[in-house]
Amino acid sequence: MRARCGFLLAIILASASVATPASSGVEQSPAQAQGARTFDELERSIGPQDAVAADLQIRVRWRTVDPVANPAQTINQFELTSVAEVGGTPAPRRPRLHGNSMVVVSENREGRALAVRVITDPRAVRSESPQGRAPVLRGETLYYLDADLLFVVPSVADTARIRFFKPRIINGVAVLDELGAVDVR
Repeated sequence: MRARCGFLLAIILASASVATPASSGVEQSPAQAQGARTFDELERSIGPQDAVAADLQIRVRWRTVDPVANPAQTINQFELTSVAEVGGTPAPRRPRLHGNSMVVVSENREGRALAVRVITDPRAVRSESPQGRAPVLRGETLYYLDADLLFVVPSVADTARIRFFKPRIINGVAVLDELGAVDVR
């Protein structure tokens, strides 16, 4: 019970922290059905990714209005907090999507996708609590309203924007719901 009360307090405090959105963020409406494409189409449009000499380590503050599993069903705000060049990493293997996945796409100014990365949704936290008087725990996934994203993308000279997607599986195909974007240069 104490854990549940603590979590409710955290939700209330997090709600208060998103009441005044920062002006540098990009807001998206819940109805982001326009231009939806599949993960496979996105990967094909980019082609194979080679290792690069450097990566961009990007930190973004992500705020949502409602604590829902699919953030495409609420309003999202992304605010760039830092960009740093770091040593290059090997080209990633074909990423696997799972229930807590997010897709991060770096684009040039014309909107052409340059690289794709799959990261874990940082809003999700697993909660275990007793179920009634029985010594059985009940688990559920809860979602923060305010989270930090920290990820790397290849440092390609014309990287100008990072776009965020939430995949959902429809008939075995991963369809990408756009959540928003942030300019990096």
